[in-house]
Amino acid sequence: MITRLAQGVLLVFAVSIVVFSMLYMMPGDPVEIITGERVSEMRKNEIRESLGLDKPLHIQYFNWLGKALRMDFGKSIITKLPVMQSLKNRIPLTLWISGTSMIVELLIAVPLGLFAAYKKDSIA
Repeated sequence: MITRLAQGVLLVFAVSIVVFSMLYMMPGDPVEIITGERVSEMRKNEIRESLGLDKPLHIQYFNWLGKALRMDFGKSIITKLPVMQSLKNRIPLTLWISGTSMIVELLIAVPLGLFAAYKKDSIA
């Protein structure tokens, strides 16, 4: 039981490192992606500092992990709204679409499965 728990913790830690490192695998500088190219170098440095991108990598990781555990995902680059607010606005529709598709899937899959079991060893 304890080994399984330790494996789970290690797996979550490894996945968090992979997710965090995706930021650095993206082509280009994140600040330039956010601001575009017409911003002064001084302003880019201010943004880099405000986002914590000027700190060492391990500090950035633990800051990111702490915010993720607190469900603080910052503000959207596009809408400038908090990410959690955007997620809360979209969750009801997402659940409705998922639920509807599951019901449709069951209405199709169960009868087809029963038909296939009834007609076993045949082409139908």
